[in-house]
Amino acid sequence: MARILYLGDETTAAACHLAGLESLAPEAAEAAEALRRALASDVDLLLIDASLFALLGPEERADAGVRDRPLLGVVPDLYGRGAVPDLAAEVRLALGLEP
Repeated sequence: MARILYLGDETTAAACHLAGLESLAPEAAEAAEALRRALASDVDLLLIDASLFALLGPEERADAGVRDRPLLGVVPDLYGRGAVPDLAAEVRLALGLEP
């Protein structure tokens, strides 16, 4: 069975836990360390809420996005904070297909 880990706000983390997922609700200052530990673990899918993802530095976000494992999903947070990145637009921009 696939291991799924959710990183984000306490309320959603509790709901994910009730649904059978592993979950953590790190403080803002602990976001980068929580991501490093999650990437080093043997989880198959890492779900991270957009507001927590936005707290990470560009290098950390890029590193998390290019790994083969775990698969990364950035999800909207419960309170509507943070925007889910438009990865397709970022790729087109990086390739010079968009101004």
